[in-house]
Amino acid sequence: GKQICIALAKQGATVVAAARDEARAAEAASEIMQAAGPTAKVEPLACDVSSVASMKKAAGDLKARHPQIHLLVNNAAVFNKERRTTKEGLELGFAVNALAPFVMMRNRVQLVQVRVGGELVNVLHVEVIEGDVVDVGGIDAPAGQRLLGGAVL
Repeated sequence: GKQICIALAKQGATVVAAARDEARAAEAASEIMQAAGPTAKVEPLACDVSSVASMKKAAGDLKARHPQIHLLVNNAAVFNKERRTTKEGLELGFAVNALAPFVMMRNRVQLVQVRVGGELVNVLHVEVIEGDVVDVGGIDAPAGQRLLGGAVL
């Protein structure tokens, strides 16, 4: 995620670097600015992707600061061998890997689409735990597209 932010900042994009809390977001923004150069425009955004309430707040903050977004990259993931739950009682993997991108997209997708050519990118992390097999349930990708772990590319 940080490398994506650095590359975008180097190209002149205003980058909003999200992290679990204000301190981590400020640290990430600082590291991105240092790597991207003195003209980089980077803003921190506190956003705990394991919390629906935090995601909704972050989406609202983002909307207030940037009424139009040209690119939204969802790039958070968590993998646990044992079941863990969030403060809201959700399974952690589901909350971070599926629900968080959905909440952000639901709250932001109209603004991404406002600009012609606006893009929405979900980065999928594929981790195979020893002995596990990913079963995509016989899903076929649409013509001309590839399927990775059940996601159409």
